[in-house]
Amino acid sequence: MTDIEYIRANMSLPATLEQLAEEYIELAHAALKSARYLRKESPTRETYTDIIANLLEETADVHVVEQVLVLEPNPDTVAFKTQRWADRIRAVAGSDGDEV
Repeated sequence: MTDIEYIRANMSLPATLEQLAEEYIELAHAALKSARYLRKESPTRETYTDIIANLLEETADVHVVEQVLVLEPNPDTVAFKTQRWADRIRAVAGSDGDEV
């Protein structure tokens, strides 16, 4: 039995969903802190290396819980969402002729 299978077998679905929500919140916080650092607004004592390491760690935490829950997005949905996001960026860039 893999560790993922062990976790899946020993945690209830509600507890695993709560864990997923907590990890997403921590990832969101790490992303916000990264953006704040890059903009040089609201200074932080952490270094760029520390901030990126934390962002990657939180990404890994989310990935683990997604594996436990067997959350794999539909490739067609991913392609649609990617195209829609790119189209929005193109629309803004096209409105003044410059890239965003």
